[in-house]
Amino acid sequence: MQIIIPTKGRISNQLTYENLPPELQRNTTIVCPKIEAFWHKQKRPLATIVVQPENGMGISEKRQWIVMEMATEDKIVMLDDDLRYAVRRTDDPGLFRAATPEDVLQAFKELEEILCEETPHAGFAVRGMSIGDFAKLGGWQKGKRSIYSLGYFLPIVKFWAEFGRVRTHEDIDVTLQLLEMGFPNLINFSFVTDQKFGSVGGCTNERTVEINDADCQKLVELHPDYVTAEAKTYKNSPSRLEVRVQWVKAMTDGIAFRTEWLKTQK
Repeated sequence: MQIIIPTKGRISNQLTYENLPPELQRNTTIVCPKIEAFWHKQKRPLATIVVQPENGMGISEKRQWIVMEMATEDKIVMLDDDLRYAVRRTDDPGLFRAATPEDVLQAFKELEEILCEETPHAGFAVRGMSIGDFAKLGGWQKGKRSIYSLGYFLPIVKFWAEFGRVRTHEDIDVTLQLLEMGFPNLINFSFVTDQKFGSVGGCTNERTVEINDADCQKLVELHPDYVTAEAKTYKNSPSRLEVRVQWVKAMTDGIAFRTEWLKTQK
C-alpha cells in the first residue's frame, strides 16, 4: 500500500511522516510544490518526493491528481501532513494513549488488508470525534465519516467516484458517492489520528468562510437525501455553515440499490 502525504508550506515539520516508523516511511510519497522538493529530499531521505504539476493546486485538486494520475499502486492511503496517532485505552475506552511504532505498523497492515473491491475505502477515526458510545466500542466500524486518512482501492474508486466537484469537503463528497453506490467503508475507532491544530502552512488559507459555505450548499445539492447544512456560531472564529450527514442511511440505501442493480447484470 502506498502512503501519500500531500503537503505545502511545512518543510521543517512533517508530523505525519515523522510519526511513521521507518518501515512505513520507506513506502511514503510526499507530494509538494517544486520549490519545496529539494528540502524534503534532504530532510526525509527514506521518502519518495514528487512535485505537484502546479504550485497553486488546492488540496482537492491535488488529491484528484494523486488518485487519477500519480499513484503507482492499487491501494493507497492519503494522509494530512499534521497527524499524530493514538490508541484507545482498554481500561477506559473514553481515553487514549500515544501509539507505539508497533501499533502504527499493525494499523496500517490492517488497512491494507481491508481495501478491496467490496470495501474500496477505509481509514482511521479522528480522536476528537471518537468519544461517543459507538466510538468507544472501538474496532473497524461501517458507514462512518472518513477524514484526515483516506484509504482507497483505486480500481473501484477511480471508476465509481468523481473528484473535483467541491473545493473543500471533497472527502465527504467522495465517501458519500461510494456509499450511495453500495460500497461500504470501514473506519478504525481503536487506532485514531490526532491532529495538531494551528500549524502554519497546509490548506488553511484555502478555506475561507465563503468557500466553505458554498461547498456546504453544494454538498446538499449533490446529496439531498443525506446532507443538511446549518449555520454555526463560534466564539473565536466567524460563523459558518456546517453539514450534518446521514452516513449509515447513505450506506444502507446504497447497498440496497447495488443489490438490485447487480440482479439486472446477470
